[in-house]
Amino acid sequence: MREGPSDQSLVKTCPDKLAAFLRDPDQNLKCISLLAMAKIVPLHPHLVSAHQDGIISSIEDQDISLRMRALDLVSSMPNLSHAQQQQRHPMSLAISVTRADASPTPSILTSASRLEVSWCIIAMCSRDAY
Repeated sequence: MREGPSDQSLVKTCPDKLAAFLRDPDQNLKCISLLAMAKIVPLHPHLVSAHQDGIISSIEDQDISLRMRALDLVSSMPNLSHAQQQQRHPMSLAISVTRADASPTPSILTSASRLEVSWCIIAMCSRDAY
């Protein structure tokens, strides 16, 4: 993103508009939103963090690809005040997947996805000595 003074309003507006996509029932818009926010977070993590609740709620989406994109995005923007909240959602996903394995119904996540969730939790907990 550009850094000129005239572009500051655009920089601030972009994550707000993308957050609206997260609430849309269209899975494609949710995916676009998560991908775009992942591009913004290295430059403006504070602007993306303002929409952390919507991003975290995407971890519980039915679409596994959206879950994994949301998980990647959440793990890339930890801060001390939200660390516990960020870890709670992936951990609840991992726990529910473990319980699903004990039931006769098929698991929500594949073994590879469970491993990815586990690694994400470990990375979030170990980053910056959280």
